[in-house]
Amino acid sequence: MGNFKRFSTRMILGFGIVIVHVIGLGLSNMLWMNQINRNIEEMVETELNLLMISNELTTDMHERTNYIRAYAASGNTDYQDLFIEKRISIQVAEQDALDSTDAEEWVAAIERKQDWEDLADDFFQLFDNGQKEEALTLLDSQMMPVGMSVINQFDDIAEQQERSIVALSDEVISAGRSTLATSFFVSIYGIVIGIATAVVTTRIVSVPIKRLTNQMLSIASGDLTTEIDETVRRDEIGQLTEATRQMSNNMQNLLLEIQNVSNTVTEYSDSLMETTNDVSEGAEQISSTMQELASGSETQASHASSLSSGMSDFVATVSSAQQKGETVAKESETTQKLTVSGSSLMEKSVDQMRTIDSIVTESVEKIIHLNNQSKEISHIVSVIRDISEQTNLLALNASIEAARAGEHGRGFAVVAEEVRKLAEQVGDSIQSITEIVSGIQSDSESVKDSLENSYEQVQEGMGNIEHTSETFRKIDESIAQMVTDIRGMTGELTTILSTSQNLSASVEEIASISEESAAGVEETSASAEEVSSSMEEISTNSVDLRNLANELNNLLGQFKL
Repeated sequence: MGNFKRFSTRMILGFGIVIVHVIGLGLSNMLWMNQINRNIEEMVETELNLLMISNELTTDMHERTNYIRAYAASGNTDYQDLFIEKRISIQVAEQDALDSTDAEEWVAAIERKQDWEDLADDFFQLFDNGQKEEALTLLDSQMMPVGMSVINQFDDIAEQQERSIVALSDEVISAGRSTLATSFFVSIYGIVIGIATAVVTTRIVSVPIKRLTNQMLSIASGDLTTEIDETVRRDEIGQLTEATRQMSNNMQNLLLEIQNVSNTVTEYSDSLMETTNDVSEGAEQISSTMQELASGSETQASHASSLSSGMSDFVATVSSAQQKGETVAKESETTQKLTVSGSSLMEKSVDQMRTIDSIVTESVEKIIHLNNQSKEISHIVSVIRDISEQTNLLALNASIEAARAGEHGRGFAVVAEEVRKLAEQVGDSIQSITEIVSGIQSDSESVKDSLENSYEQVQEGMGNIEHTSETFRKIDESIAQMVTDIRGMTGELTTILSTSQNLSASVEEIASISEESAAGVEETSASAEEVSSSMEEISTNSVDLRNLANELNNLLGQFKL
């Protein structure tokens, strides 16, 4: 809890909240995008592949049934060779289906198809042995029903695969919409949190610093009566305010003490001038009365002693003021270090915002990649649509040829009609898939737009933080100037201290001379002229002392106490 009172901790906490929300948004989008990618991959790699295999197996059954019928009608072994060739080539698709799924309906349909192929082997064997009637009976009574059963099974599987594709497409659309909605609301929430954090941080920093700046400007102009209220804050700004308040009070007390000492020096100077005048008059009358000289000497010694004591106090006061000035300078330097620390924290915040900018940019690139994958799916669907149209055209041609064959081509016409219907079903399924993929592309574009909007908000946040960092830099410059001014004032106090020490030495010398005058009353008559000369020197020193006191009062007049 104590660390939270530090201004730097509050800054880190405030911007940490914004960073956590933006990172949460990025992670949420990544999770949803991964889910959408998995659904699309499952739809393309498994469900769509199984749909194509089921259609291929159905077409194979129709073609090989036609080959058997043609072989039975003509006895041409080319149809038998085509049947066997198709049988070998279709085994790859069967194995691919079994590798892709272990669904019971697939296993049952392929096993049922194997039974049909076993019957076909029996048919060819009977036909080759010359048992044509038995072969035709086997064809009509067993092979055709089993073949139609296999075709119906594959048709059911195809319908089931279409339903699975539609379900996966619905999941992709739902996931895309959820991602879009989540991104929108989290973005709005992050923006609100960011704005609130910026406003609170700005008020925490700017309001007390602006107030303190105005007060410091007033103090810098010489108005030391400016009140700096005590603060309950315990962070760096509170420490700065308290240090400034103490500095103002110390300066005011110091200058008041200097003013009092200056007034005292002026009074002592006037008193000293009066005393020297009295001594001069006494020196002129030494020859007539030694008693008056003794009295005057005693008075002079007393005043000189008092002046020496007063100057000692004045020197001590100026020395104390000089030491306090040094203390104020050190506290100002500490304040400057705290401001530099705040500037460093702002620079770290700028680096963190740049990291967030990189994360959002990466999310936009992933959305673009998802959109490109959807376009590839559209291309695959287009190829399947072309195959369906070609199959429909082949079925139409087969129907025409069957019509020309008359009675012998009736069965082939039925098969051609089934192929045409199957091609139409594939075309309808392709249309549905196309619409679904278009919806995915539209949702991907919406998600990309949302992320780009978030990117713009992050850029704006970086601008605000950099502006705040510039404000800290200006504060640092102002405090550095204040440290320079305080150092200048301390130098002036040092000069005053040196002058006061010299003045004190002069006063002590005056006291010594006065004491010697009092002790040598008996010799005063002989040294009257010397005493008179000494009094003139004292008078000159008194004038200098008064001038120094007046100069000091003029300097103090620049301040409003």
